[in-house]
Amino acid sequence: MCTDGSSGGGAPPVIFAEGVSAGGESSQDTSVFLNCNFRVLSQLVYISNINFHERSFSVYTELSLVPIHPEQRELLLNIGCDAYLPNELPEGSGGRVTVNDEDAVYLRRDPFHVLGQKCEQSLRVLSSQMYEVLEDSEGELRIIVPESCYDSMDEQMVIKVGIDVKVINPRHGIHFVASFGKDNVLEKGAHVYTMRSNVISSTRSWLPCMDAPDQLCLWRIEITVDASLIAIASGELLHSEYSLDMREVTYHYQLLIPTSAVNIGFVVGHFTPYVHPEMSEITAFALPSLTSLVKHTTSTVDRVFEFFEELLSCRFPFPSYKQVFVDQAAEAINSFSGLTVLSVTVLYHKKILDCVQETRQLLARAVAEQFFGCYVSAAHWLDFWLMKSLSKFFTGLFIERYFGTAEYLFQVMRTLNAVCNYESKWGMLVLRPLKNDPKNKFEWHFDPRNPFTCSPLYANVLFKKGHLIIRMLNKRLGKEPFFQVVQKILSVTTQFSQKQTEPKNWQHMTVSTESFFRTVSNVTGQELPTFLEQWIYGGGHANFEVEYSFNRKRNMIELEIKQDPKGSLGRQSYVGPVTVVVQELDGSFVHTIQIDTDHSTHDLQCHSKGRRQKKKKIPLSTGEELEIDLTNMDLDSPVLWVRIDPDLLLLREINIHQPVYQWEYMLKYERDVLAQLQALEILERFPSPHVRSVILEAIETESFFYRVRCRAAFAHSEVVNKLSEIWLGPPALLTLFKKLYGCKSAPHMPKPNNFVVTTVNLELYFLMQALPHAMGCLRTSSNTAFTEVREFLLGLILYNDNSVNRYSDDHYRASLIRALAATLVPVDNLGDNASPDSLNLDMERTLAEFTHALNMDTLKPSFGYIIGINALRAIYQMQVLGHLPLDPKVFYLFAQPGNYTPLRLAALGCLVDMVHNCKISGCFEILSNLLDTCVNDVEPAVRYHLATLLCSEPPFFIASQEFHDQVRESDAIAVAQRLWSVITEEKTESQLRNYFIDLWFLLYGTGVPSFLKSEAPSQPVTRREFRASFNDVLNTVEMLGSSSWHNTILTTCEPNCNTEVNPAEMTDDMLQ
Repeated sequence: MCTDGSSGGGAPPVIFAEGVSAGGESSQDTSVFLNCNFRVLSQLVYISNINFHERSFSVYTELSLVPIHPEQRELLLNIGCDAYLPNELPEGSGGRVTVNDEDAVYLRRDPFHVLGQKCEQSLRVLSSQMYEVLEDSEGELRIIVPESCYDSMDEQMVIKVGIDVKVINPRHGIHFVASFGKDNVLEKGAHVYTMRSNVISSTRSWLPCMDAPDQLCLWRIEITVDASLIAIASGELLHSEYSLDMREVTYHYQLLIPTSAVNIGFVVGHFTPYVHPEMSEITAFALPSLTSLVKHTTSTVDRVFEFFEELLSCRFPFPSYKQVFVDQAAEAINSFSGLTVLSVTVLYHKKILDCVQETRQLLARAVAEQFFGCYVSAAHWLDFWLMKSLSKFFTGLFIERYFGTAEYLFQVMRTLNAVCNYESKWGMLVLRPLKNDPKNKFEWHFDPRNPFTCSPLYANVLFKKGHLIIRMLNKRLGKEPFFQVVQKILSVTTQFSQKQTEPKNWQHMTVSTESFFRTVSNVTGQELPTFLEQWIYGGGHANFEVEYSFNRKRNMIELEIKQDPKGSLGRQSYVGPVTVVVQELDGSFVHTIQIDTDHSTHDLQCHSKGRRQKKKKIPLSTGEELEIDLTNMDLDSPVLWVRIDPDLLLLREINIHQPVYQWEYMLKYERDVLAQLQALEILERFPSPHVRSVILEAIETESFFYRVRCRAAFAHSEVVNKLSEIWLGPPALLTLFKKLYGCKSAPHMPKPNNFVVTTVNLELYFLMQALPHAMGCLRTSSNTAFTEVREFLLGLILYNDNSVNRYSDDHYRASLIRALAATLVPVDNLGDNASPDSLNLDMERTLAEFTHALNMDTLKPSFGYIIGINALRAIYQMQVLGHLPLDPKVFYLFAQPGNYTPLRLAALGCLVDMVHNCKISGCFEILSNLLDTCVNDVEPAVRYHLATLLCSEPPFFIASQEFHDQVRESDAIAVAQRLWSVITEEKTESQLRNYFIDLWFLLYGTGVPSFLKSEAPSQPVTRREFRASFNDVLNTVEMLGSSSWHNTILTTCEPNCNTEVNPAEMTDDMLQ
């Protein structure tokens, strides 16, 4: 914190920079500014000499700042290691660092120098050192104020600081994308853009600034580029001017809304602008050959604007909004003030159906982040969760409005599962850790209180948890009071954003956790101390084991709820209200119970009595009445089913013990999609002919949500596989598929594809993708796939006809490849003799389909290479199951730089799984190559996503203390030292370093690995080990984009990485 104090006694306010007043600041005004003794008022940024061959550009910046306290003799700014100061460049390069146009003495002091110091290889020691050094660091660039400027500093006059830097071959915050043809000529499509290699900001990597979310100022950005290039930056374009020789053009941008450096970005490249026809404030920028895709993808953004402006009662905060689609981006969206940098993977063609929903949700979140995150900004990293959570919450309301309540609830449940799974594996997530909290309060191997030490995996799930907490707060306050709070924050921000001449009031445009809940209290009159303590300043989720019985004499339900907070990581002991919904014969009744202990019992009054009737009309919670067959239920009990916390108002895991017939009733008659999905998950554990028929009925019911029908297909396969009886006749799913999609004259032949964009037809389309996959999961009593199913799937691939269809069938064909791969089973006793020549006829035909699909996708790509990616995974599955020898060379071929990025990620995912299971010799060499790729690859998307894969499927073999032929002690030491060297290298990207810290913790714990020291460990080593299946990890990192978006099973964690698309390859030719 900066030292509290006011400006010099009685000094009149100073007028500067077009009449801005600098004087008269109280301690309250400056209390939000961390590690600073001055305030930046405005900043000029001039970018020039962009060189794609050298991957470099020059930056000159001039900061207008005013000292907060007199007698300051040095200025501290943030600067990254890729921005070279004049004294770090070869002599004659030019450049100065000045204060009021006087040359100043300056030096760089990197806080990460502590990493290079020799210390024991222990996360316990390193984490503590990193946090302490970073908290003490006020800036990497120290500028000594010249003596001639002392009077201005003491009188708190405006000081102008000018700095020349050159960014050379950056690895942080900036990414160049360029290819060169003959004679080293730059080809069309080259571009450079800002990104985040840190969880909050990387602006310091290319620009000397105050890189903190609370340091707001006004901006002017000028970018000089070659005349063939376009420059896009935060702010409003004032004008552009050509040089005298017409070879260069300078773009002038101005941002008069006080904004922090965190939200400043720019893009330069060969772009084609496209102004939205319905809203001229929106401009999209497309790379060569992608203009048609950009036009189609962004055609509905105006509706997103209208939705948020109406919802928030606030106009879009910036004068214009620019969407730039770039290649090789590590994240799908990167939001800056008035500018969103998007990955080209979010683009979709007008003939593609599967990507529409996911892309529109991403575009909506990008607009939401302009309101919360760019316009209203966080006061500190510890409050950053609030902005991310609010933007996710309002995006959820957009989903509910345009895609339906069922889809919205499904997304919420998937987010809840992701949070609970992460906390169960890693530990408690705390939204707002306190500064005075001891580091080991929650036993993390890193310190989440600093953005440079916080794990990106932790941060990603933290923002998801924040979304759930904001949703919980909305339900607790009520919709109208909650939106009054939001509108109050926006109105205050709007009020002070217009006062460019009063920088002391700009602090009101930032929101902290404390100020947000203070506004909640002031606007609604509600105090929330328990809520804050339990969900904001505390971590974990609740875990309920629920049992109940019906007492006929008392006509009461005797409910018992147990909690075991110590039974797993990440659990808390919940105290508070819980909603219970009981569906009885006479209607649905809501009860609210209070939980005060870990073991509580409750009596719920029943409003119905058991009736010995076979059928009866039952009123449901939706208001409709259905005639329900009561033959299977307990005649003495009026209870049809019970649900706990049906609206997801808590962060919880719930296991309810109730009879199977009640789960069947819930699936058939409950209209809540979450209840139906929960019923399916339970019913597949209790196989019986009746359960099988109930699930099959759910698949056939057209009124059910399509995700329920798709999930029911997989549940049906699971139930059939568990039944001991021998199956007679064709599988029911096969018969159903022929009925829905087969020709009338020849049901074994599929109808020609004719996809129609209506609700009913789209649901049938997604079910058409799920049914073959579910069929492929069917097994005989001898654990082999049905021959009839395999032949049918091969026939579907062979006879697929898309000639008369106006839409592409790429994703459908990819689903058939996945379905055929699902029929594979392990080979018995084949040993090391596996080879293509030893395959039986069925496996030969299967392999031929996979290789044909992969080869054809290489020659004539499908949209997003979706077919080739699934074929590559299928070939790896054949290797894992013993049909083919495990051969990493195949995957090395597709993982090489220059290949299509999602295809590279798919190949790398196969190699990671190979190392994770350590099934072949040479795992050490594969792991070494993967680490090299993770550190040195030119694409940030590959570096970060591969690191995520390694954390999802760690190479535990290398941490084993049982050394043998495949794992030698020297190899284990070499890998450990390599990991540690990356972690302690000063220039390692912050995000990559923290991924490797997570990986180190999974492998070796917080202490020193035993094989790196001779003495016994003095402290117990904490280590987490968990194993994930190959399919789980692929779903976790979403390597296939939207390929499984519509067939996602509820228990799958929400994807957190995104795929990339090569703009040169993503053209209309893919769809012919």
